[in-house]
Amino acid sequence: KFVQGDQTARNWWRKLEIVRDIVENVQGEDRLEALLYTSIYLK
Repeated sequence: KFVQGDQTARNWWRKLEIVRDIVENVQGEDRLEALLYTSIYLK
């Protein structure tokens, strides 16, 4: 989902919205994994 969002996002603001949507919609242990991938993506 990160890769797809990165390819379709036209600007950095939209990319941040995609990251926010992914992290908000994940629960439990999957949220930690989503945060990890998000930090790698944003770095």
